[in-house]
Amino acid sequence: MMAATAVLGAGAIALGAALGESAKHYADYVMEVERGSKATGISTEQMSGLKFMAEETGTSYDALVTGLTRFTTTVVKAAAGGEQQMTAFARLHITQAQVAAGEKDMMPLLELVADRFKGLGSQVDRTAVARELFSRGGAALVKMLSLGAEGIRDFEKERSEEHTSELQSR
Repeated sequence: MMAATAVLGAGAIALGAALGESAKHYADYVMEVERGSKATGISTEQMSGLKFMAEETGTSYDALVTGLTRFTTTVVKAAAGGEQQMTAFARLHITQAQVAAGEKDMMPLLELVADRFKGLGSQVDRTAVARELFSRGGAALVKMLSLGAEGIRDFEKERSEEHTSELQSR
């Protein structure tokens, strides 16, 4: 009887430790997504999908946030008439009006960039455009951008479904 009680007690302690670790992991995840959201202006839900996409494509989350932060700067400068920045968008056949709209809501512009990026011919072209739009961190985003807007939406949807499952299992 005492042995069974000891086993049950040990199991309860192990379960408590596992739940505590899971809660910490989730809290860390939320903090990372919020940090990325604040730095880029992208909603936490969309940022969560992008984080998931980065993880699945082998891109570091820090590289993603850095690239998106620099992309934000590129968008602002292009919308204000910066020739060098607008030239990078023009290579993707993105207009000044589309860039200006992206200054207000970056996700549609990011998806448009990804779609146009997907159509670029060579890896050299992709890397060059990524560096022009996302600065030094752009090269790390090539694999993600190459999946296009559909890839971004698919990862966002998949992450949302996983998140819902995680919440339901708690």
